[in-house]
Amino acid sequence: MNKQLGTLRKLDPRQFRTDGARDLAPWLAMTTNLSLLGDEIGLPGLEIVGPEHPVGDFRADIVARATGSNDLVIIENQLERTDHDHLGKLLTCASGLNAKYVVWLSPEIRDEHRRALDWLNEVTLPSIAFFGVKLELLQIDGSFPAPLFTLDCKPNTWAKRVKASIEEGEVTELELRQFEFWSGFVDFCRSQNSFLKLPKPQYRYWYDIAVGNASYCISLTAITTKEKIFCAIYIDAGSQAGSKAGFDSLLAERAAIESTLGPLDWQRLDDKRACRIVQSRTGNIGLTNSWPGLFALAKGESGILSSRLLSPYSKDRTPGTGPGQRHTVGDFSCQNIPS
Repeated sequence: MNKQLGTLRKLDPRQFRTDGARDLAPWLAMTTNLSLLGDEIGLPGLEIVGPEHPVGDFRADIVARATGSNDLVIIENQLERTDHDHLGKLLTCASGLNAKYVVWLSPEIRDEHRRALDWLNEVTLPSIAFFGVKLELLQIDGSFPAPLFTLDCKPNTWAKRVKASIEEGEVTELELRQFEFWSGFVDFCRSQNSFLKLPKPQYRYWYDIAVGNASYCISLTAITTKEKIFCAIYIDAGSQAGSKAGFDSLLAERAAIESTLGPLDWQRLDDKRACRIVQSRTGNIGLTNSWPGLFALAKGESGILSSRLLSPYSKDRTPGTGPGQRHTVGDFSCQNIPS
């Protein structure tokens, strides 16, 4: 069979966006484009706060919020190569809004500015991250131009955290190991071209994965003392009735779900707002030689559960997520997961 290949062309973004601040910002603030940028910097599901957001006498090109938190993301964009004026504006707006994540988007990031971002990542607190992102437009034959975001500069979060732990004693050895494990899991999934939307790892024993539906998420938990890895569907529709309805709709498919994953622990938790459905496996993240197997296991089970929640009928049955109604699911606590 003959397969015809198209011709890939790189286009000048200035052909389509003539004024960086007034033209590029509204385009970048569109949900699809903002999502692509968030995926590239490890913050999937960015939520727009507003373009041209006022900061004193200045305006930030775009202000967004990281999913599952109130952490602000400042995005400064330009259609020319990076310059000192935009660097100053970036820092002014970031400090004025106390942003946790700072993104500089440009078709060309100068070496001097890349070094400046690297230096800022080295000397600032571990909770602050600076990113340099290259913007390109690609076209195949006569197709519509498509944006390509490429991460050109990013924080060495592991190095920053180790430095902080040494200097301030604020991070335990276990937390460092948990962060390294989840970071390895993310790298493994990306190397396997996983469809999972993987957020930036944190220094804690759980890791949440969004499924495109605010009432549900996949929660991975590593309990070192029990030598267990848990993969769970966590359901929180913002109300007890909504969460129980979502749980019951999945419970109706229990036979089909367990035929793929095996027996699960179905925790309706009638005295709580949220519910969860838990799969437990033996696993000790203290043994680094076991990590590849644990990564594959967690990726496989997360993929199956996510596919189940992302199926067309699961979106139809979603409880309590009408227009304008969003619920935070990330950063919840799962201390009472049984062994």
